[in-house]
Amino acid sequence: MYLNLKAEISRKNMTVKALAQLLGMRYCTLTGKINGKAPFTIDEAFRICEVFEGCTIEYLFKKE
Repeated sequence: MYLNLKAEISRKNMTVKALAQLLGMRYCTLTGKINGKAPFTIDEAFRICEVFEGCTIEYLFKKE
């Protein structure tokens, strides 16, 4: 589970559904990845990092 990623989604007043649309991904796919049921690709991680400017990949994808 990526708690920092979830926190940043909330801080940006964004929904997981909106992030999925930005990434061109299905909502249920993104939800599964955020919950640790499937891995993110490195390309997905970089794209997510671009959305959350100022956040590092290490911070966003720290498993807790």
